[in-house]
Amino acid sequence: MRATVDRDPKELAALADSYRLTGDMPALITVSVDGKKLVAVATLNGEQVHRMELYADTDTSFFAADEGEPVKFSKNKSGQVTAMEIAGAYKAVRIE
Repeated sequence: MRATVDRDPKELAALADSYRLTGDMPALITVSVDGKKLVAVATLNGEQVHRMELYADTDTSFFAADEGEPVKFSKNKSGQVTAMEIAGAYKAVRIE
């Protein structure tokens, strides 16, 4: 496995929430903290379709343990997390 950055669980908690994929697939992604990593679970119509364990590269950049897909979180000017991008192809916005 590639090198990771240890993140404080409180910092990880700021990223944990529900996100909705934009585009044609209305999947819901729930991000939670599990120790020193994040876990992202995608559901579609109430059924789990994908699960990824995410390890930190930087404060907002992560990678999936299984296939190494990059996952990046975006923040607004106030520093609040507003979205996530998976593998450079899928964008999900944080549900408020």
